[in-house]
Amino acid sequence: MTRAPAVLLALAAALLAGGCGDDEVRQAPDRPATATTPDPAAGAFPAKPQVVDDFEDPSSGWPRTGYRDGVYVVSDGGTGAVLAPQRVTPATRGTLAEVVLEPSRGGAGLLCRAASDGSAGYALLLGADGRVQLSRIDDGKASVLKDFRLTPNERSERGKASLLRLGCGTGSPGEPVTLIFSVNATPYGTVVDEHGVDPGAEARVGLVARDGAATFDDFALSLAE
Repeated sequence: MTRAPAVLLALAAALLAGGCGDDEVRQAPDRPATATTPDPAAGAFPAKPQVVDDFEDPSSGWPRTGYRDGVYVVSDGGTGAVLAPQRVTPATRGTLAEVVLEPSRGGAGLLCRAASDGSAGYALLLGADGRVQLSRIDDGKASVLKDFRLTPNERSERGKASLLRLGCGTGSPGEPVTLIFSVNATPYGTVVDEHGVDPGAEARVGLVARDGAATFDDFALSLAE
């Protein structure tokens, strides 16, 4: 499976502590409820995403070893990350990615504004215990921007899928970048990184899993208009 080594080193230090669960891969259930309208500071996104992938077609561009009967699996163990085939240009263009997932053990989630070599980007992780962490990766080092735990009413039932959204607003490297995120039906949260990371000439979005396999389904990507 294609991996981004610098991302893995950073995530190992800064992402979620290991949770409970097993590595059994399950078919993702129906999509959870949607969240409210995102913060306009993250960008103006179209009504429908330009890219959708239900992982039914193993030739849709992701590393082929992750396709499993209509879902996508990241990491056979430890921490793994894969980048979506779409390349975002210019790199400062706003993106809003979403995915339905089932984390196991340490957690799973989304990457945005990621460098192709994994040295920079942002990561949103949901742990099996309901812990949510938004991290900033720069020069292969991670720092936590937001860390909280979902309430019982916000969490999916054990063994049920969750819907994650992560948006990266426009903004040149070193300038403020608005990040938006949501889990299930919770309203969008907003964090401003005062010194936006530099992904290089193009940016990527992707999937990440920590401490065990995670199952993903119904990936969608919207690009700011």
